[in-house]
Amino acid sequence: MSFTAFSRTVLAVALLLCPVVLVSQTIYPLTAGQHMAAGTVTVSGCPGPFTVTFATNPGASLLETHLHVAAAPADIPQKNGNPIPGQFAYKAVHQPPVQTFTYTPSCAGPPVYIAAHAVVAGSFAGATVQVLSGQPAGIVTQGSPVPVAGTTVTLKRIGGAGQGPNLVQNAVQAEVVNERWIDHLDGKDGRDALLAAGARWVWDLPRVGCLSPDPQSCLYGSTNPETLNGSVVRLVHEFSVPKGTWTGGQLEITCDNGYVAALNGRMLGFSQVNPASMWNASDYLMEGTVPTYGWQWVKTHVIPAGLLLPGQVNTLLIDAANERMIAGDPVTSGPPQANGTVQSNPGGCLYRLSATALGGSGSETAWGGTATFLGKNWATYIVYPPPPPPPPL
Repeated sequence: MSFTAFSRTVLAVALLLCPVVLVSQTIYPLTAGQHMAAGTVTVSGCPGPFTVTFATNPGASLLETHLHVAAAPADIPQKNGNPIPGQFAYKAVHQPPVQTFTYTPSCAGPPVYIAAHAVVAGSFAGATVQVLSGQPAGIVTQGSPVPVAGTTVTLKRIGGAGQGPNLVQNAVQAEVVNERWIDHLDGKDGRDALLAAGARWVWDLPRVGCLSPDPQSCLYGSTNPETLNGSVVRLVHEFSVPKGTWTGGQLEITCDNGYVAALNGRMLGFSQVNPASMWNASDYLMEGTVPTYGWQWVKTHVIPAGLLLPGQVNTLLIDAANERMIAGDPVTSGPPQANGTVQSNPGGCLYRLSATALGGSGSETAWGGTATFLGKNWATYIVYPPPPPPPPL
């Protein structure tokens, strides 16, 4: 046997006798001053070689780092639910400052709970948040996560039928979109950008979440009081944003057929309806009140600085109207009016609210992860490996 063949044989035996350990890796945010993006904390291994790496974004650096790994959150040194970095098992002062630093602690898990604290200096980006129609959770691209409730829909009335029952439900658009809402992804009307961001049509599914009390009237091709007389609904989306100085943002929205949108009690804008005409209290939702055409294009409304409430519940309220569609009704353009069906006269809204908080500069305390301690401060910790995502809607 040649030396080369012998070497290959030894290598093959070694690979058989020494099992390969697959090392996982997860990246968590490192947030400074509660709402500013300072960098990341990368955790890998366990089982296998276990490392925890602090890294700052460009323009920032690490002055101090503190680390503690525990089998439960309660095992992290703390008082009254507030962590005590000075008592953590691993710590370092970085002089001169560094942009990355790695610890190799012991690991008895998984799972493990990691308190990763740092003192950082430099400039930091502010948090950004998106609130999407039909989504039960907000998306934060920088900073701490933002819990967001789903969209609820209340039927205020059916056109020509007076005040309707207050039926509240979670109305989240499923994978199938009504043919009137199919987007051709041409980039011209704005709907494709909202759908690509994760927003979903809410209100009718189509008519899977029909608000009519008669289930048979919600079937494909059928008519019901809503599709014929039109309807008015109120959509409410509650959400919170982390503390910080929010500079404002924008609401991109369309509703088939029209809407009035307000945030925290202040009107942001309207389209396809005239709020001054009391459109949502009139008996008829005909062409002169709720036009057939125009909803196909997304409108953008400015959110002024100071309107968002950090650390509190923010309420996006949308009063939306779907038109009356009865054969013989006058139309301003297009073919003669036919009776509205579940498919030809759906009601729905699609929207994205986005906002940005100011960043900062100087020296700040920073924490890794997104899970919060029980104390009054804003400190966070890491759950590793992260829990599995919730099942799809």
